[in-house]
Amino acid sequence: MVRTVAWVVAAAALAWAVGPGHAQAPAVFVAHLWGREQVITVASRAFGVATFEVAEDGASIRYRLEVSRIVDVQMAHIHVAAPGQNGPVVVWL
Repeated sequence: MVRTVAWVVAAAALAWAVGPGHAQAPAVFVAHLWGREQVITVASRAFGVATFEVAEDGASIRYRLEVSRIVDVQMAHIHVAAPGQNGPVVVWL
């Protein structure tokens, strides 16, 4: 069964970086994606990596999502929550 991919730690850092008053040099965030990071943990051989680059002015984000060993992907999005918690979706990819 395919589960959605959540990036809790990267999303929290990303939300902070693009907030008002945080304009600076481009910031790069990397999230390694495994089923064990999903809330509730999923037994899956799928894995991936998401790389996010926040523009200097904080107004835009460029991202790259790479996945392996997964089929029938239906969606990808970012949740914001503390590690181990399932928070609301804040960005659809």
